[in-house]
Amino acid sequence: MADEKVIGYIAGIMNAGGLTEYSILGKGEVFHPENAMIVTDKRVLFVLVPLPGAGQVIDDTNISLWQLLLAKKDIENKLKEMLSSMTLNQIMQSSPKNHFINLEDIKQAKISWLLKNLIIITKSNKKYKYSIRDKEDREKAKKLLQQFM
Repeated sequence: MADEKVIGYIAGIMNAGGLTEYSILGKGEVFHPENAMIVTDKRVLFVLVPLPGAGQVIDDTNISLWQLLLAKKDIENKLKEMLSSMTLNQIMQSSPKNHFINLEDIKQAKISWLLKNLIIITKSNKKYKYSIRDKEDREKAKKLLQQFM
C-alpha cells in the first residue's frame, strides 16, 4: 500500500447490501459500518471513519444511519485528518470492518437508477452496494470509477 496514490474519496456512504444491523434489548451493532470510500490507483477502500457511536445500534436506533444523514461533514473532516496523518495501511487496520476491492477485480460499477446506490460488481460476480446521499457525491463516484461505468 505504500506506493498507492489516493485519487479521491467520498465521505458519508452506507452499506445498502441487505440486512444491515441487529439489536437485542435496544443495543446492537451495524454489520457493515463503513462510512467512507477511498479510491486509489490500485483499489477501492471502504473504511469506518471513527465517530462516537459509529457502527452501533443504541435504543434500537442505527447511529451510523443518523451520522450519514446529519454528520457527513464530521465524517469528511475526520477522514481528511486520517488521510493526512496515517498511511493507507494504518487506515485499513484501524477497524476490522474495513475492506477493499482491487481495481483489477472490478467488472462493472454503476449508480442504480431508482435507489441511487453505487453498485460495484466484481469479476467473480460479488456485488457491493452503498448508499451515497448527495447527488454531487454520486457524480464524484462516477468520475472516480469511470473506467468501470
